[in-house]
Amino acid sequence: MPARLSRQQKTFIDAVRMGQSLKVKLYLDKGCDPNVGRDGQPPLHDAVISRNLQIVRMLVKAGADVHAQNDRGMTAHDIAISWKYQPIADYLEDCMSQNATRRMFAKKPHLVRDKYTQDNLKDIFNAEKWTGRADDMCKAWDEVPAHLRRDFDFSAQLAEVRRQSLHARRKGRIFAPKKPG
Repeated sequence: MPARLSRQQKTFIDAVRMGQSLKVKLYLDKGCDPNVGRDGQPPLHDAVISRNLQIVRMLVKAGADVHAQNDRGMTAHDIAISWKYQPIADYLEDCMSQNATRRMFAKKPHLVRDKYTQDNLKDIFNAEKWTGRADDMCKAWDEVPAHLRRDFDFSAQLAEVRRQSLHARRKGRIFAPKKPG
């Protein structure tokens, strides 16, 4: 039998379902649990269904479990994919991969040291793997320990990624995002 929800938690869930971001923030600040929902549905799932990326971000930042499943066995990411809410699906996918990495390193701290070595930097930062994703490559480079950075020519690899991305875009294999204006 599910636990009874407080009036505050019920109002919080209603605010999530109705897309009321100011109320959601207020109730999160008051201590509402971003993982406790009702009707077999966590609040994160409700935020996805209401197509509200702002509330999705608030809930994740407040500690919502991005891997939680509803009573049908679906994650919030699964719902976003099935309902074709691509910006929300992309955001949740990023959160899921970041959480998985954090959990892996938290359980095995020795992996943080061994993730990058002088021998595997060339393979990790192989330009062909990063075509079209230069910004992601820069974020990954920020994680490399300083003592390994000295002997690796990252700027040459980044230039090659940008060159290959431009070439792929011209060939129609990568679609450049439209610039606002």
